[in-house]
Amino acid sequence: MPRKVKMSDYDRIAEAISFIINRVNNQPTLEEIARHLHLSPFHFHRLFSRWAGVTPKRFLQVLTLERAKQLLSESRPLLEISDSLGLSGSSRLYDHFIHLEAVTPGEYKMGGVDLTIEYAVHDTPFGKAFIAITPRGICNFSFLENAEADGHLTNLFKKWPHATVHENHQRTFAVIETMFGKKQILDRPVSLHVSGTNFQVSV
Repeated sequence: MPRKVKMSDYDRIAEAISFIINRVNNQPTLEEIARHLHLSPFHFHRLFSRWAGVTPKRFLQVLTLERAKQLLSESRPLLEISDSLGLSGSSRLYDHFIHLEAVTPGEYKMGGVDLTIEYAVHDTPFGKAFIAITPRGICNFSFLENAEADGHLTNLFKKWPHATVHENHQRTFAVIETMFGKKQILDRPVSLHVSGTNFQVSV
């Protein structure tokens, strides 16, 4: 019987990330990933979240979404994309786009046709931040290293060339208050496009 090699937490997370990336089309479960690392699902979930900054489920969702974007650019049908990514149906793919990008797959594919995006720069407990929202949630959030948001605005126009984009301090401030303040003034949860940790968001 082969002897188990003791792994550091760093090595475990590196192995977990590799395992998920290589099997994204199979949508591995928490139990399957934990079993591969010889850990309990509870222990693995806590370990991964602490080191990666997001849960294993969210990490898999982000990878799935990025792969779906590639396939959409090839004009693949939604049902075919969903099937190739191991999703139960196109509604699951739709949910991924709404929850992580705050847009539908169709809006993403068409570069924001008929989509309205509002943006502004606001102060937060962690410094100034650039935020952009759609009617469904946040589609861009970045902390600013300096006071300039020109680069983020340029990227916003580049990613959504056909969207209607305009500045709106009032509506975006309501979202900032929900994220960092004590006021819960929105009538639904905030959808946030996450890449990296929960506040290291790049769009």
